[in-house]
Amino acid sequence: MGRTRRLSPFLNDFAATVATSILITISLLLITRVIATKFGPEDLGVYVLFRRVGAFFVPIATFMIGVGLTRAVAMSKPHDRSLATSAAILGLLGTTVAGLLLMLAPHFKSQLSSEVHKIAAIAHPLVVFLFANLIFTLAYSWYRGTGEMRKANIWQLMCVALVPLAATLMLAGRKPIGSLLIVIALAYALPIAVVINLVRPRPGISANRLRVQIAELARYCLPRIPGSLGLTAILALAPLVAAFRLGLTQSGYLGAGQSIFAVSEGGATALSLLLLPKLSSLLSEGRTTEIRERVSR
Repeated sequence: MGRTRRLSPFLNDFAATVATSILITISLLLITRVIATKFGPEDLGVYVLFRRVGAFFVPIATFMIGVGLTRAVAMSKPHDRSLATSAAILGLLGTTVAGLLLMLAPHFKSQLSSEVHKIAAIAHPLVVFLFANLIFTLAYSWYRGTGEMRKANIWQLMCVALVPLAATLMLAGRKPIGSLLIVIALAYALPIAVVINLVRPRPGISANRLRVQIAELARYCLPRIPGSLGLTAILALAPLVAAFRLGLTQSGYLGAGQSIFAVSEGGATALSLLLLPKLSSLLSEGRTTEIRERVSR
């Protein structure tokens, strides 16, 4: 009998992450279809705006700590849990500011058109989403940084795909779209127990150490916000403009069409998720000659 050839741990993680990305995309497409059929085209437009505007606010609210925390954890040996606390403080600052801005949106209703009234109605679900997403980002980035991609993929599948899809199937036609959006947003807070364990106070972690870590994270993360905003704006601004010019129904159709292209992102997204912590770890160990070889492979 021939010997079975096993895939390397990196290729195993890559295959699992690609599969996770594809399953999430399929789930999001199913959610879009259920909302379109059970709620109607106008509520589909509300849902699409919730997704797109939420994605636009995430880089601002989290200060890109998803990238910074992953890199910092991968470069720390042993993995320093105080980094999660520092990232949580930095992310909470940005999320609170973004949340307050969104909470002000409904107060301008008297000066808005009827279409914009409906857009302002997503403000409260978006605030819930931003704080819940901060919890998900901390847990997901920690597991990416420690190389535990199986746990990271499971949490992503649960928070982004399975629970929102189950909620949509159960609530469609029974609850208003605003209630469904809040449940979808809360799904991102599922790993809260993981995050509490990561950020809880520990002996030996001084306030000065946290200040230094926050400053280092900010120096790495803040310059990356404009690039991420530019990328998300490409998808977010088109449905927003369509909502004002053509109405929420046409905005929903546009957003649904955009979602189909996300299927092609699976492989590239998975590769980027895995390369950052792997290469950061090699760099921290001074193994720079291996980086070119790993990238080429």
